[in-house]
Amino acid sequence: MTGAGRMIGSPDCTPGYYNNEGREPGPAAKLNVGHPAEPMAYFKYIEGWRNNGQFEGPQFR
Repeated sequence: MTGAGRMIGSPDCTPGYYNNEGREPGPAAKLNVGHPAEPMAYFKYIEGWRNNGQFEGPQFR
């Protein structure tokens, strides 16, 4: 996976819900991004992960 995720909205736009009312984004803003390679790449990645059957990463209880 490569590329940079991007935040929705821009601080340069008219203040509103999607740009934090025009304020600077806080530390949690780094979590408000999409998949680095866009949605279709994410779906393809998840499909491969599921089809693999190894389920590397999460621990099921």
